[in-house]
Amino acid sequence: MRLRAPLLAAGLAAALVVPLGVTSSAASWNDSEWVSGSMQTTEFDCGTQTGYAVEAGSRQVGGTLLGQNLDGLASVAGIDLEVDGIGTETYSPDSAIDLDPSGDPQHTRAVSLAVGALGGLVGVSLPQITAGVPGLDVGALAQYARVDERGVALGATGLVADQSGVITIGETSAAPPEHSTISLNELLPVTSSISDVGLEIGAVSALAQVDGCDLLRESQWSIAAAEDAVVRDYEIAGLELVIDSPVLASLASTVVSTAATLQTDLNSLESDLTAGLNGALSQLSIDLAILSVSTAGTSVDVTAIPNVSDAVADLLAGFADDTDTIRLEPTDGRIVVDLAGILGGTNGLNSLGPNTELVLNDTVVNELTTRIGALLDSWTGEVVSTLETAVSGTHVDIDLSAAVRAQLALVQVQVATVTVDIDADLGDLQDGAAVEAGVSVNLLNLNVLGALLNPILAALDPLADTLAAVIVSLVGGLFDTVATLGTTLTSGLAPVVTDLGSVLAPLANVLSLWVNTQPDQPIPPGNITPEDLPDFEPRTDTSSGSYLVTALRVNLLGEQMLVTSVSLATARAGVVTLPTP
Repeated sequence: MRLRAPLLAAGLAAALVVPLGVTSSAASWNDSEWVSGSMQTTEFDCGTQTGYAVEAGSRQVGGTLLGQNLDGLASVAGIDLEVDGIGTETYSPDSAIDLDPSGDPQHTRAVSLAVGALGGLVGVSLPQITAGVPGLDVGALAQYARVDERGVALGATGLVADQSGVITIGETSAAPPEHSTISLNELLPVTSSISDVGLEIGAVSALAQVDGCDLLRESQWSIAAAEDAVVRDYEIAGLELVIDSPVLASLASTVVSTAATLQTDLNSLESDLTAGLNGALSQLSIDLAILSVSTAGTSVDVTAIPNVSDAVADLLAGFADDTDTIRLEPTDGRIVVDLAGILGGTNGLNSLGPNTELVLNDTVVNELTTRIGALLDSWTGEVVSTLETAVSGTHVDIDLSAAVRAQLALVQVQVATVTVDIDADLGDLQDGAAVEAGVSVNLLNLNVLGALLNPILAALDPLADTLAAVIVSLVGGLFDTVATLGTTLTSGLAPVVTDLGSVLAPLANVLSLWVNTQPDQPIPPGNITPEDLPDFEPRTDTSSGSYLVTALRVNLLGEQMLVTSVSLATARAGVVTLPTP
């Protein structure tokens, strides 16, 4: 599936902005000492006291993909960082960049995830993002961890803007990030008219932060921790179901070639009309050699000729429904469904509760199929209407006055006058009535010559119809070209509409999407179980526990078996353990 650069929502330019200093709750306890001989610790001087063992980590992509264990691939390994109670730092991988060389009391490391890391896996790619952290690879995602010997931990992954660990989407990039892609072809019955179905996922970021000192003080002393003692957040810039249709792309090319044909015909209409009218009059003179036709002063002007390609350019680039959640990209042969807009909330997929499943059931799939079919019909009608409007607005001004003379013996006699007076748009001339009204052949009173002129008059009698037919044929030919295109589009898209039903029908049974997964939070009924989620350590009297958040989890099931479970953007903060007494 072709990568494509997305249009990011304006509200996502600066996301997950969480400062990495000691939390406000910790600051309020600075220089406050609490003593109890019966507890694990004799003091809580949050923000000053060191000696905590602290862990954090992050991973941009993990899980399994069509049987391939991504967690075991060094190329997509995340970062793990910890410091023990005496300040010894350990981390993996060895290539992690040290962003806090002093290492006292905080330790910060980050590692790049290369764009091509999953290039060897069929049907998957990672977006290209310009990392904002000095020292990290350009065109990479950042995986970031920070631990503080004073009991604060942070993990973040995605686009890390700077060494403070702030996550952004697109703001510091030279260009918006492209989508990640996951192909669904292995699980859906693709056809010749629908060659590929996949997910395109916008920039995904996650952040987890814990003030372990604050939490442990609560466990030890029953003093409530601040609301921001644990912070978990995520951002998903977009999630789209993309259907590739070679038929749609081919028909878009047909629209382009038809527009080019119409442009050529409109540009030559003036000369074609002149030649056609003069030809009909000249033929009369040839058929009756004793006739002469003078057309001095005749003028034919065709103006307001549109740029036909420009008229349909937007329709070929993109065409969306009224809700802007389903759009066609005909030139690229793509049908794009905004799952974030359809299945998410008012903020798309952001700000959803923990362990939210995006329900893509049969009802939703059937509605999508119906709506896509209706959109294809609407696009066809809009293309035809736009081209008809472009042709109709072209203006024709014909001013023809001809004297028809016959040579009888030695006498030249004027037997008729021919006039064509048309000043109208092509749309007004389409049915032919206006053309007929503008063409006339006036026979002169030639009774004096009587029967001598009868053959000539018989030839002149149909001349008005002949001239009108020339104009109607040229004008009608333009509209016939548009009508033929409409028939081609309708018949060509018919198999696409038919195949949509069969291709998308299994979708509800093979695709499961989860947002903001947090393994320590309640998991509602659905296609996910606690065993599917990462392990976490619960909170105890002596440790904060670990706090994880995964922005997006994609589960694919084939023949009732889980064949893919990809986690995108997982951040972990904790465990934070009390200092040894």
